[in-house]
Amino acid sequence: MKIISMHQPMATWVILGWKTIETRLHDRFACLKGQRIGIHSTEKFYSVSFNDLFLFGSDEMNLQSTQIFYPHGMILGTVFVEDVLRLDETHSTKSLIDCSAGDRFGLV
Repeated sequence: MKIISMHQPMATWVILGWKTIETRLHDRFACLKGQRIGIHSTEKFYSVSFNDLFLFGSDEMNLQSTQIFYPHGMILGTVFVEDVLRLDETHSTKSLIDCSAGDRFGLV
């Protein structure tokens, strides 16, 4: 099984279904379309992403995110990659990041 690594808390948010589009600045993951992949959480915690959650997430997500334990350095689970596409501003809510610049690709 192929595995992608993600910083926390985004790795957990993907597993919980809060972040349904994972973004990258390249399209090298296009080969993952139609496959089940593992989500690995890195040792690094990307705290800036909490600001993204407050901008793009729901109030329920904001509250719950402060009460979750975020494991590091392990595979958290698997997800199915339905599509890979170039992102625009309409994808910001599902990716929990600003996609308006048009320079991002997403695993849906």
